[in-house]
Amino acid sequence: MKFASPRVKIWLTNTARACVFFLVALLAFETVRLAFFFFYRNEQTLTQELPALLMGLRLDAKWFAIMLIPAWVLWGVSGIYGRVEKLPKLFAIVAVVLFALLDLINFGFYGFYSTPISSVIFGFIQDDTKAITTQILRDWPVTTYVVALCILSAMPCLAYRYTSFQNVRLPSAAGKTSILAVLIFVLLSVVLGMLCRGSFGTFPLRAQDLSVSTDEFINTTVVNGPFALNEANKSRKMLDLKGDVAAGLRGFGFENPEGAEALLNGVRPGIPEARAPLEKPHVVLAVMESMGRTLFEADSPTNNTLGRLKPELRDASVYRNGICAGSGTFPSLEGILFDTPYTPLTQSRYGKQPFPFSKAFAFRKAGYETVFLTSGSERWREISSNFPRQGYDRILGAEAIKAKYPKAETGTWGIGDAWMFRYADSLLSEADQKGKKLFIVMLSTTNHGPYKVPDGVSTEPVNPREIPSYVMDDRASGEIRLKEQTYQYAASSLGDFVNSLRGRGFLQKTIVAATGDHNTRLKFEPTGIWHYSQGVPLIFWVPESLREQNPRSFPISSWVSHRDLLPTIEALALGKKPDPWEGRALFSDEHFDVATSFFGLGKDGFAISNAGAASVDGSMNRCFAWHGDRLEPVACTGKLKELGDAARAQRALADYVVRCGALNLAEGKCKQH
Repeated sequence: MKFASPRVKIWLTNTARACVFFLVALLAFETVRLAFFFFYRNEQTLTQELPALLMGLRLDAKWFAIMLIPAWVLWGVSGIYGRVEKLPKLFAIVAVVLFALLDLINFGFYGFYSTPISSVIFGFIQDDTKAITTQILRDWPVTTYVVALCILSAMPCLAYRYTSFQNVRLPSAAGKTSILAVLIFVLLSVVLGMLCRGSFGTFPLRAQDLSVSTDEFINTTVVNGPFALNEANKSRKMLDLKGDVAAGLRGFGFENPEGAEALLNGVRPGIPEARAPLEKPHVVLAVMESMGRTLFEADSPTNNTLGRLKPELRDASVYRNGICAGSGTFPSLEGILFDTPYTPLTQSRYGKQPFPFSKAFAFRKAGYETVFLTSGSERWREISSNFPRQGYDRILGAEAIKAKYPKAETGTWGIGDAWMFRYADSLLSEADQKGKKLFIVMLSTTNHGPYKVPDGVSTEPVNPREIPSYVMDDRASGEIRLKEQTYQYAASSLGDFVNSLRGRGFLQKTIVAATGDHNTRLKFEPTGIWHYSQGVPLIFWVPESLREQNPRSFPISSWVSHRDLLPTIEALALGKKPDPWEGRALFSDEHFDVATSFFGLGKDGFAISNAGAASVDGSMNRCFAWHGDRLEPVACTGKLKELGDAARAQRALADYVVRCGALNLAEGKCKQH
């Protein structure tokens, strides 16, 4: 088809004006960011804000480019059919108005909630919309916001209207002008696509990339309205308890919590009392990225997966028959810290209030300073804004670690784990000198694809051919070797930390526990080996004085779970015995041989013991018996029926407790536990 040269020339000059429109729009959005900074800042300086302005510009460009995609496609069509030219202009105006509106909503939202737009905003529809509208009109400077919206929206539109490129010389030949137009459209399409991605790295621009400072407020200024709303919408879709506290109980076959408790008490009688320690210890819990059971047990002289952790296990209690609570890092993390079957709970609209079932509160109440430390971004999964509500005094991530150790290499997921443990070591020393007790939860990140040992650290030889036969990965691939090397690096980092505590006498006054978040970095056979595909070790270093006070413990060969981690630590450090629906205190006289997970064999999790395994599928169970080292389906009778009943009752009560706390039902609507 032949282009009409005059039409193409007009399209080319208007395209240049459209580029000005885009750049001035970014300037308008950056103005909102600056206004946000100056309006809400405390003592932060503009120099501190500069990295946030640059990262915010990238984020604005990404989201504005995404919003302009329909306009750009139609703009290309208008180069051929001039009659559609008004349509892409209309789409572009809608995009800039919508972006500016969301930025201003985010501005006002922060002023009320002290956080960027979150899933709470959907309460405008879910709650009393009329009342909320009345409150907004009464309490908010609506006129100011409307004027600001008009100015921000007008800036790029006026720039387009009054910018002229009429004097630019274009080829006189129609064919050359058309070719130039096609090349410019293709080039700008590529640029638009790159802006939509926001990054030249392995991953597109993501939430964890938005941490540019150790100052949380500075990081908050990076966020724009469209991004914040998108994150809030993802959180909203992830979880909705629908306000029915008894729904879970009924779904598992119980009319009320008493019915579930009665059944559970029949198979878990007499939970032993815990002994309060003579002196409170420090507590450290390390949740290690991808430290699954498979590579943990594959360690050998010729396949060194444990590195410098191996000699530190000589006086540890190592439970190899462990299962994880969730299907990924965050589900497992929330399962450990909140004992919740629902995830991501802290990212949902319920996460804007304290959860009474958060384990950190017990330690804070006992006088501990509570710290969440990660080698990744503290903004990942909104931890930096949500976990302080759940009992954590300090949230520290890659930015804080990098500030303390500038030589640390920054990778795709954050700082190398070794630096995180070094930071934790310094926190313990500082707290001990001040006579304080620390409760530290650590989340490592290095052993995650794309696999790379950080800081140029060398590793000991590994041999993928020694990995068990039920793993389906290609042993000859370079990827699996890299997995083993990063596994070894992370394990050595943990081992060095324990060794440092040992050398300075801290192991005599510190409980250290470690586990993997999951075992999903390998490909497993599809049936019969769920206990391996979900397998993680549970490791405890317990001071001798506490061992003497708690002389009994579960046999090392017992099946254990993530759900046993904090009940065990609470019993040792605080003298608190587990509730019936919780996991077990492993250093006690407990005889309840049932380890449970919130996912796995059934849609609602499963339980496993030396008798076999039982899935939880609502009010139904499916049972599996041991055949050698594999689990095969059998009828639910005898011990396996008891196992299934116990799993259902525990799952129902955990569901009930979380619903009561998350829905904030304390006015006689929930039985108080």
